Amino acid sequence: MDDKFKAIILNQSGEKFSREIKKIDKSFFKTGDVLVKVHYSGLNYKDALILRNGAKLVKEYPHIPGVDFSGQVIESDNKDFKPKDDVIITGCRVGEIYPGGYSQIVKVKSELLIKTPKLISNKNAMILGTAGFTSLLCAFAIKAREELLLGEKVNEVLVTGATGGVGSIAVMILTKFGYNVTAVTGKKDKKDFLTELGAKKIIDRKELIKNMLNSLIKYEQITTTLPKAKVLKPQADKIITLGKKNSLQNTRMLVSKLQDMKSTNKVKKTLAKRYESRKGGYTRIIKAGFRYGDNAPMAVIELVDRDIEAKKVDKIKKENAKDKKRIKGRWFMWAKYT
Repeated sequence: MDDKFKAIILNQSGEKFSREIKKIDKSFFKTGDVLVKVHYSGLNYKDALILRNGAKLVKEYPHIPGVDFSGQVIESDNKDFKPKDDVIITGCRVGEIYPGGYSQIVKVKSELLIKTPKLISNKNAMILGTAGFTSLLCAFAIKAREELLLGEKVNEVLVTGATGGVGSIAVMILTKFGYNVTAVTGKKDKKDFLTELGAKKIIDRKELIKNMLNSLIKYEQITTTLPKAKVLKPQADKIITLGKKNSLQNTRMLVSKLQDMKSTNKVKKTLAKRYESRKGGYTRIIKAGFRYGDNAPMAVIELVDRDIEAKKVDKIKKENAKDKKRIKGRWFMWAKYT
């Protein structure tokens, strides 16, 4: 076969970033033991960032982008992959630190490849792409959680970013699995689209943030994804700043934003007093690794100088309710037999 092939080549020299379709040869590849003829590759959000300016994800130039692809093996130094085997790769830093799928031919490490299942074509594999694969991982993680950990069926599932690539496919898959899916989106014009995919309820993203704000005020520490924590932090700081200003107008604004009188009273009476001499920065974010299933970055967001007992508030209420029930039962038994 001809050693020459076409690829999108990214390059950077100082501040100058360039992208062009060039003819190169196999000597371009410095690593890998399986040579693949690329049939299809998707366009992911990360691809768009890399194509624009490298997005600080590409560490070495010149570079071939494309974070996923499907194709057929041409040459292989690994016994598990033979010529004409159909293969897929998604993620694994391909298109970032390794050459990616925006090329007619690519050489990759065999441990990153999987064989295309017989019931799916290379084209359909990339129609689903990395977004579909991630959605399936999320769905299977929920199935595993209910079967292995909870021991009972999960009925309600919340999908955030529901109109995006991962979110929209997740809504469809989870509906097929029999879950009642609530879709969260900031795009009001996409309600019909989400309903067609199977979502039972659709709520505005602002409602989700409001509920998270109330949880943070109540428990003073919550765990969420890192992007959501970054959205929540400035809003929580603004709420506390608002609570420190003692006026009827500010109280009304607090009630309007939180729509919860217990949270409003805590901000006005407890948090305003706690942070009386502090001029800002009432919350902090602590990175907490990656979530099992979809590898989403997680974070703990908490109030500075938080009340550790706040997280136990529901537990204390339950214990008090049990104690009252126990006392009531004892009184009934005493009354019955005396």
